[in-house]
Amino acid sequence: MGEKSYATLACSLLDNQKVSGNLWLFKPKEQMFSESEVRLVEQVANQCAIAIRQSRLFQAAQAQIQELKQLHQLKDDFLNTVSHELRTPISNMKIAIHLLKLAATPERSQQYLEILQAECAKEVNLINDLLDLQRLEAQHYPVATETIVLQSWIPDVVSPFLARSAIASSTFRSRFRLTFRQSPQTAAFWSGFWQNC
Repeated sequence: MGEKSYATLACSLLDNQKVSGNLWLFKPKEQMFSESEVRLVEQVANQCAIAIRQSRLFQAAQAQIQELKQLHQLKDDFLNTVSHELRTPISNMKIAIHLLKLAATPERSQQYLEILQAECAKEVNLINDLLDLQRLEAQHYPVATETIVLQSWIPDVVSPFLARSAIASSTFRSRFRLTFRQSPQTAAFWSGFWQNC
């Protein structure tokens, strides 16, 4: 018994001049494909190519939608954080203003004025940071790095918390374990700093 031979019709699935697949049809050798069958297969191949292209476009659109959802979530998270950070100094300023009105001594008044100044400066710094961020995104702002001295930087960061705890007449205790190489002078500074807190 010999092998059977077939008449074969192959039609490419073209998508923007690119072959994305082939459609193959087989018939017994003695039966030839008619012209109407060839046209029908070409139409089916064109429809398949269109369906494949639309499927790819749909998948790309879905990926873009997902990316936009993630960006939208990031934007919402950022705005929530920014609004919280901007409100914190304002809340502290409101409290300080209220306490300033009730201050019994000039020393207390001075203390509340200092808190107001510090919180106002913090608010200005937050707004400047936002503006800097916007300039960085627009690539209109040169980035300049600077060296900071921890001995002078950390007390400025911690002092508003200490002042708030004094206002609320609560005890503020913080315990940080910082591990880094330091000079004997730096170690002595931190030892004295944390004992005074």
